[in-house]
Amino acid sequence: MERLTTELHHEVCKYLPYQDLPNYRLVNKTTATIGASSLFRQLVFHASTTSFNRILAAAAHPVLRKHVKSLFWDANLWNIGVTSFMQWNEFMLERDLDGNQSATVEDAIAKQLNTQVRQVKEQHITDVRFELRRHFLLYQQDRQIEKWVLRHRLDVGHLRDTFRRFSNLEELHVVNGVFHLSDGAITKKWDEYGAPVLPEPSEQWLLARGEGVFQ
Repeated sequence: MERLTTELHHEVCKYLPYQDLPNYRLVNKTTATIGASSLFRQLVFHASTTSFNRILAAAAHPVLRKHVKSLFWDANLWNIGVTSFMQWNEFMLERDLDGNQSATVEDAIAKQLNTQVRQVKEQHITDVRFELRRHFLLYQQDRQIEKWVLRHRLDVGHLRDTFRRFSNLEELHVVNGVFHLSDGAITKKWDEYGAPVLPEPSEQWLLARGEGVFQ
């Protein structure tokens, strides 16, 4: 590894999966420096305190901020336009009937409870109601954080002051839906009819951030 030229190291970084770059940087001082240029070349953030704090940390770092060439504002929001638990239930039911997601509410809860969908419907009605309410409270919590960040961190003044610190910044993108980044390029996913693909929830969630973005 130490015998490779700097140019070859840069080529290696181009083909490494993004999630492997932190480990690559741990090999030695040379890879730490070269890996940083790839790892921090493009940064993604969205409307959460944790996400934007990473951008602030990078902007404050005297070395890392020089590597940043592109910033991607992931504009997917938690907001699905509901304010009450009744509206939440109606949204979940309508989503299942429309077939917009690969799994119904019962499917997702059955997976979380490690049981069969039939048993969920017959024996776990109380658990279903509990899970729906628990996820609604989580949604409300994330939505409150999101609104605060949009108002107090992602306003024009804060963004301008933060972006100025990235002296080599070349591009700023605002994107929603499902997208992937690779070697400085962005690729959005579209379905067979040319419509943007909506995010899907993880195994631990009934809702995905950005699920209501095109409503």
